[in-house]
Amino acid sequence: LPVPTSIDLHPGFLMKGMCYFPVVGMWIGLAVATTFDLIAETFQLPPSIAAVVSVGTGWVLTGCFHEDGLSDSVDGIGGGWTRAQIFKIMTDSRVGTY
Repeated sequence: LPVPTSIDLHPGFLMKGMCYFPVVGMWIGLAVATTFDLIAETFQLPPSIAAVVSVGTGWVLTGCFHEDGLSDSVDGIGGGWTRAQIFKIMTDSRVGTY
């Protein structure tokens, strides 16, 4: 993730913040589920349209974080012949979809 250089990235800060990951995930999931319910039930649109809009809501809220990880994994598995090549491709920040 792009982070301004003025921010101190001490590993201890991540460890302190890890306890909030489930709470943030819950709120994001609640927002996505509410979007689906609002589209499907309130506006009476088909579930497929509600699913597309709710997935898009998740993309906007998370900045496609998980989708980027998935695409890195697929790039590595599809482009590497050895275990070392696979991990090199997966960890290369210059290559990828986002």
